[in-house]
Amino acid sequence: MKLIKFDLEAAGALKTALSEAERALDRHLGWRGDGAHRAANGFSGSYSTLFAAANVIEAEDRGRLGRVLAETDEGISIVSRQAEQEEERLTKLAEWRVRELAREQERAGGDLFQPLQLTAMLDPKPSEERIHPTPISAAFRARERARSASGGSGKRSSADPELLRTFAGQTRGVDSGIEQYLIRLKESWVKFLESCSWAQIDSATFVSGFERYLSENREDADWLDRIADAFEQAGGSVSDAVLDTIAMSRLSPDLTSLLQPGLTSEEVAKLFLALGLTAADIEALVPRPGEQPTAATLAALMALGNLNGLSAEVRDIASRAVLRAASDYPELVYQVMGFKDAGGMSIEAFTEQVAGLQDALDKADSAARALPGAAGSIAQLVGFGVHEGAVVGAISLGDLDAAANVTVNTPGAISSPKNTADTMVRAAGDLLKQTTWFEPGTSFAVVSWIGYHAPQTFPPEVASSERELAGGARLANFLDGIVDSRGGRPLPSVTVLAHSYGSPTAAIALTRTRHQVTSFVSYGSVGFSGGIERNDLNAKGVFAAESTSDAKLTGTARVGNALAGGHRENPVGMEEVAVIPTGANSAAGTVAVDGHAMSPDPAVSGEVGYLSANSTSLAEIAWVVATGKAD
Repeated sequence: MKLIKFDLEAAGALKTALSEAERALDRHLGWRGDGAHRAANGFSGSYSTLFAAANVIEAEDRGRLGRVLAETDEGISIVSRQAEQEEERLTKLAEWRVRELAREQERAGGDLFQPLQLTAMLDPKPSEERIHPTPISAAFRARERARSASGGSGKRSSADPELLRTFAGQTRGVDSGIEQYLIRLKESWVKFLESCSWAQIDSATFVSGFERYLSENREDADWLDRIADAFEQAGGSVSDAVLDTIAMSRLSPDLTSLLQPGLTSEEVAKLFLALGLTAADIEALVPRPGEQPTAATLAALMALGNLNGLSAEVRDIASRAVLRAASDYPELVYQVMGFKDAGGMSIEAFTEQVAGLQDALDKADSAARALPGAAGSIAQLVGFGVHEGAVVGAISLGDLDAAANVTVNTPGAISSPKNTADTMVRAAGDLLKQTTWFEPGTSFAVVSWIGYHAPQTFPPEVASSERELAGGARLANFLDGIVDSRGGRPLPSVTVLAHSYGSPTAAIALTRTRHQVTSFVSYGSVGFSGGIERNDLNAKGVFAAESTSDAKLTGTARVGNALAGGHRENPVGMEEVAVIPTGANSAAGTVAVDGHAMSPDPAVSGEVGYLSANSTSLAEIAWVVATGKAD
């Protein structure tokens, strides 16, 4: 029994969240200064001065925030050690008191033999002096940035609108990645406060300050988009008085509050309901056919489409609008997403990724109309955006808002909308047919989640855990968002499938979700990282499938495992992990998996993948999805 209220596991989770958030800030330390320098080219007048001042404040606040996170991390370490010492002191004191009580009883009985006196001398009383925890001070407040010049007396400003929009897009792209760590930090901090009340908190404004810092960054980006429109329309310089009017305009207060950075999916769902917003309200933001959207509108729609906690219906409306714009106005969306001048993806590569996602969505729409039983004859685009320099998206086959049984499939290395979306949608359709055959009265939805920047080089990136950590944070928030978007309505079953490198990514996610999933199935896994064990996974059942090809030392999965240098453990063979067969089953009429792929196109390849329509593993995985149990 714990003698003080201090949960070392909760403290450790908070330390991890603090460290990851600090590293996320540090990783992007130099990009904003470089981007701001480029955006300042040709920027003159009062608004140029405002822009420069905002960037100085941002840099100083980011540095202060990073130091506060590091100091708080160290403070939690100190208090954790003190808590262990105090727990040990109290335990020893309690045990001594039991022994001393026994000795007193012997003395009261007249037994004053020397051995008893000697025992007491050799068993001194432990210290009664309490160990007082070092107070934790974690204060940070982000400063407000001026965005109005209070123009007058004929003052004017000028800028290159394209450079301003590019910088705004890069700001949003980077901050959307950092925001995932803020959400994790918020949740870890709440758990720490609930389970570690022995700790003394002097001040703790770092979470709200972090939120405000990202809000200021977002407001900077929105501000730049608005004034960029003014510069473009004017074709040159613009009066500061006019810019002041434009600069002070905002989205509606309701949407502004909904899009504030750092909201958990639970907070988003509750706020959307409290504001009385509907899908029709979001539809009203969508530009009419043939109308070019503004950068600010696109940014708002992209944020809504990727906002965990919103219904799939709302996310679908927003994401499809951005995807249409990416096809019709690729340069603009490329810019809004922060790719332009970012030194990464070219516009040609971007349009290929967009085309790949659009093609997969079209096929999902077509497949949805032929879905069997109660699966729900719709497909939904529940995310389209950017993650750490990569185009990402998610397609649900089946109604994600209404399905009683939801599956999220996570791809491995080399995955992207261009490379993977089509395959995953085909696999989703095959899986739905099989699960509906097993449980014809149940409604199903399968999400093809290409929502993280997967490793694109083999072996260097596959050997690293960086992509799985970043992807795991995003997947955890996505999974919680599915449940929270129901607003308390039941969701009986959630299954997470994960292929290859997606396996450690999903395992990371399932150490962080608030809501427990029904089943976790890894297939062709390169192994779980960081000492993750079965009991660390927030899943009722855990399953693993490995083909005979992957089981060989030269198999793709085993090579991926070996590249990590012993830091990944194959889930096949782990305690309490049920193994799913992949060999041929003549009785069931299914064939063996003979490679590493998820679901090769049967018209192109004769290979059988883990989710190929006629494979044993697909039938077995479908049974797990439908029932939550191994066959």
